[in-house]
Amino acid sequence: MRLADLLLQIALALGGEAGARHADHLGVSISPDTLLRRVSKAPSADPIHPHILGIDDWAIRKGQSYGTILVDLELHRVIDLLPDRNPETLSAWLKSHPGIELISRDRGEEYIQAVTLGAPGVIEVADRFHLLRNLLEGLQRSFERSPGEIHLAATKMALSTQDPARDPGGLGLSQPLQTQNRPGSGSHHRKIFDEVKDLQPKGLTYREIARRVGVDRRTVRKYFHLDAPPQGRTASGPRSQAEPYLSYLRQRWEAGEHNLQHLLDELRPRGFRGSYSSPFRAVHHPLGAGNLHQVTSSTPPRIRLSPKQAAWAVFAEEQDLREPMKTLRSILLLSSPLAQQANPLVRSFRTMLAERQPDRLEDWLVSAEHSSIPEFRRFASSLRGDYAAIQAALSQPWSNGQVEGQVNRLKLIKRQMYGRAGFDLLRKRVILAD
Repeated sequence: MRLADLLLQIALALGGEAGARHADHLGVSISPDTLLRRVSKAPSADPIHPHILGIDDWAIRKGQSYGTILVDLELHRVIDLLPDRNPETLSAWLKSHPGIELISRDRGEEYIQAVTLGAPGVIEVADRFHLLRNLLEGLQRSFERSPGEIHLAATKMALSTQDPARDPGGLGLSQPLQTQNRPGSGSHHRKIFDEVKDLQPKGLTYREIARRVGVDRRTVRKYFHLDAPPQGRTASGPRSQAEPYLSYLRQRWEAGEHNLQHLLDELRPRGFRGSYSSPFRAVHHPLGAGNLHQVTSSTPPRIRLSPKQAAWAVFAEEQDLREPMKTLRSILLLSSPLAQQANPLVRSFRTMLAERQPDRLEDWLVSAEHSSIPEFRRFASSLRGDYAAIQAALSQPWSNGQVEGQVNRLKLIKRQMYGRAGFDLLRKRVILAD
């Protein structure tokens, strides 16, 4: 009996293949399949009727099928796995487990509906992490609609990096800025963008507009949410290998050295690795020898920023940011109307969650509903629809934090089982090895 219990514990902890290898080191010869059969035949755990329950989904096949994990938040253990996340399945489970007083969940419609059907009257707590993530996602979508503001911030960062002496504040704000021409402006891409925006109000599907314009429907979907053509890729770095040496070339040219081969021989010890044609083009075309005196430095570096980076710079607490994200945050708050409007809403929402201030929720919702940012207005509307759970999230200590940890543990066990992670076997390992 002691040997049987030992083998069961090895199988629960390590699975079949790894368990058999470990058992062999202990002097016990057993096959992987026998270990898995022991898990399958093991008696089920004693039923638990939780008072505080955490609910979340987990991927059976990522992007295709999902199950539900149920965790007793007081005991810190998984009490059951469900093979799907359908409201009917979860509501039936809740009805068979009376006595639940509080449920922590994310804001998925399936779980809201299941709790309403299966456990009416319990306290529902919306997970605070998911609330913050929803806010960040809305902020990112806002910046996706405003590529011009991101492009302007990238230009300011490039100027501040090029010559800090000309910008004492380090923000690239000491001189008027000209944004770079986008590849789409005045070109074929701009024409496609305008055609898509002309067809957008007509109520046509993405597929129909894509067929008429001649582009992929994913491009049409992206253009629907933009007010201007997206910024294209731009080349980075110097245009010629000779550009970093133009100041030296100018000095030597003015000193009377007009033999390009001699100039090339002088550049080699200074680190130049290009060909004869690079200094030739630098001298004769397009700058010309007479224009060398105007060149004092290489072109400014090109910086490309994504909506995700811009959103994180505004969303994160300043003390949690490092350079260059701190600089990006400062630039956005000074030059981006979107960031200036979003920042106070983001800061107040994060403070409200961190300090558990349910009395401030109504004021925040009113401010978000009257803002000019569509994504924030939609976010506030969704919070209205789940108002009681949001209020509980601001007053209750419970959250889905430990449920997320149990999902990670489930993933480890699932991957440890290679291709043998059938639902029944996986459920036994997750519950019995807890």
